Amino acid sequence: MWTGLVVPGQQWKNTGTRRRCRRCLTGSTRAALAQPWQRLVQCPVLKQPARNALAVTATHPALRRALVSVLLVGLCFTNDSRVYAVPAHEPVEQTDSTERSQAIERELEAKFTQALRLTEQASWEEADKAWSAVLALDPDNGAALSNRGLVRLSLHRLDAALADLQQAVERSPAEPVLHENLGLVYEARGEWEPALEEYTKVLQSVPASATALINRGNVQVSRGAYAEALADYQAAADAETGLAAPREKMALVMAQLGRSDDSIQILRQVVRKYPTYAEAHAALAAVLWGAKHDFLSAEDQWARISNNELREEMSELENLRIYSRWPPRMIEYLREFLNLETANQEIESAGFVL
Repeated sequence: MWTGLVVPGQQWKNTGTRRRCRRCLTGSTRAALAQPWQRLVQCPVLKQPARNALAVTATHPALRRALVSVLLVGLCFTNDSRVYAVPAHEPVEQTDSTERSQAIERELEAKFTQALRLTEQASWEEADKAWSAVLALDPDNGAALSNRGLVRLSLHRLDAALADLQQAVERSPAEPVLHENLGLVYEARGEWEPALEEYTKVLQSVPASATALINRGNVQVSRGAYAEALADYQAAADAETGLAAPREKMALVMAQLGRSDDSIQILRQVVRKYPTYAEAHAALAAVLWGAKHDFLSAEDQWARISNNELREEMSELENLRIYSRWPPRMIEYLREFLNLETANQEIESAGFVL
């Protein structure tokens, strides 16, 4: 659903710019997330990628997914274990070789900084070239491999993205964030079992990683393993009690499992706390109609989605299935509601009220 850019010698940090999430309309800082489906950045309030943010841009409501910044909040890791500095207590003779090494190091740093900037700007083609320039100077740079892989994921060059992330993992197999990034690539390829394996590796190292739990839950939904998905979403909600996304996802799966009352209760809590969370309002409208046939309440929730553009986005059922991982029953509930809503509007335009 989301992941993080890698900066050598530093902990991972949110390196995004101040932008506005189109789904929750909350101003928020996001980093760059990889996403082949316009989910490049994530809203930290909802902890999901937001479609069409960054310049669109992972997110979920996803690095949703978001993407290079599921965009994610809270993943930390030092990616490059190589040491370039000479210990201070050892005298260093400034030979031509040393000066050349320092010049190469400065050039590498400058190119890395430029590549990060282009990635954060969602300039994917230019960013791909920039990361390749870094790797031309330093072919074993695991951070550059991971970041180029995420950029190529955003460009939907899935084979190239997979090759980069696999190489990055080979170089730094103990780094959880690399396994999570690799899991994103497998997800984009529809390879659920390898994706599940990568997210599980993350959780073996970081059991309370909300991002890995949500990502694994998404894969479980795609596999039709709804009980397992619910367990992962519940664990993510427990790990990060302030996150809205795992609770909304819990509600989606509960509706799929026939627990409509629990689903409605959770969604009402979510929209009360995050009144501009468009996807939660859409989900609540769907389950209110589909499970309870309460059209007036469902229509009220739909009307609370703040603008027509967002309502149109929430009406894209295939996107909700693929990117937001809505289960089949919720997709059908929303389809039925939208058909009725359209019929109601036609009747009202003719001078009648349903």
